[in-house]
Amino acid sequence: MRRWRIHRERIVARLHPPAAQRVTLVVASAGYGKSTALRQSLDATGRDAFYAVPPDVTTLLAFLRGLTDALGANVPGAHLSFAIAYERAIQSPSPAGEVARWLGEHLREAGKLRILIDDLHNARAPEIAAVVHACIDAAPAD
Repeated sequence: MRRWRIHRERIVARLHPPAAQRVTLVVASAGYGKSTALRQSLDATGRDAFYAVPPDVTTLLAFLRGLTDALGANVPGAHLSFAIAYERAIQSPSPAGEVARWLGEHLREAGKLRILIDDLHNARAPEIAAVVHACIDAAPAD
């Protein structure tokens, strides 16, 4: 059986580097091709990290595990220091800021890397939104 695939060329062109935006939000109702466009925009050089948040992610711990898995070979130190960073974050008065600092250190070492997060609506815990917000705020302007 042949699978039909819709190419979202216009959307992919806007998502693909060298986009100047620090953050791009893709919003549309279910079935409009957001996930397809994100997957099609993945860079063939391997400088992209793609994380599709599964529906069962209900804690910051689960979200960060998935994100560090997605960062994989691009940011190997993140996976190795993940447990210590998480413990430090939950003991901090500002857990989101602590996670953003930890992730930022690793991303600076990784150089140019684009992180694509799909199905973020599945991450229902408020602390996950706070971490994503803190990471965006801490991201470099270029």
